[in-house]
Amino acid sequence: MSLKKLIRNLKMLSKKRLSPSCFETPDLDAIIEEKCIDMFDQTSFPKIYNVMETIDSLANSNDSVIRFGDGELQLILGHDIPFQKASKLLSARLQEVLASNINNVRIALPYFIYHSKHNLNDVSRDFWTKNGKLFRDTIAKYISTENTYLAAEFTIAADAYKQFDKEKYFSCTQRIWANKDITIICGKTVFDKIDNNIFANAKSIEYQYAPSLNAFEEYANILQSSQQIDKKRLVIIILGPTAKVLAYDMSQLGYRALDLGHIAKAYDWYIKGQSTVDINDAIEFFNPD
Repeated sequence: MSLKKLIRNLKMLSKKRLSPSCFETPDLDAIIEEKCIDMFDQTSFPKIYNVMETIDSLANSNDSVIRFGDGELQLILGHDIPFQKASKLLSARLQEVLASNINNVRIALPYFIYHSKHNLNDVSRDFWTKNGKLFRDTIAKYISTENTYLAAEFTIAADAYKQFDKEKYFSCTQRIWANKDITIICGKTVFDKIDNNIFANAKSIEYQYAPSLNAFEEYANILQSSQQIDKKRLVIIILGPTAKVLAYDMSQLGYRALDLGHIAKAYDWYIKGQSTVDINDAIEFFNPD
């Protein structure tokens, strides 16, 4: 029996057997769907590499990568997020990137929205249990079960999972840019509080700065400046939702571009012994830099 058919049957059963007050719970559909995902293998969902498979794929290829998470979902739906105002143009561009299927450009989705959440820490598990269905329903028309996606959380996996070899994870991640000439495009204040630079094992590092807030409003200037970078350099972008569009456009111009989100901050926190397993710490971590 397919997952969709099983969910449909469970919903029909719920209508017949659950009390009206229980069935009227807004999150009933989401609860049923999440339980099914925890219990069954998902053959009807897209294939997504897990975190370590994702890192290996990027370390052993010249692929660009673009990650989609809850922030991009909100912007696609036309909602502002703390460091980026929504716009019709940004929503359209994000939809374009998400639906793309281009050689050497890998799209990354949260692995755990299609798999069991049992190994997630409490903060991540609670958030994605509540929001996983909305994410799946929103992106369904843009993605394909014939494509293979990477795991979007590979940049924050150190604290997303309960049982996780953090030392091995960060060591493997650093293979992606080891001994390479890299250019980091980021907000002006991103590295201000970072004392331990995960990119220190690169051959050389150059920085190109952009606005930390509402960067997409300056997108034309950012893209123009980025085209001055030597195409032999690996481009790493830490620029929120704008990074998705920029990595996509730069890849079409002949660059290898990696949208790496919070990876620098995650590594610095790891070295300092900080984590996001507590909700207040998670809020601090994801606040705009």
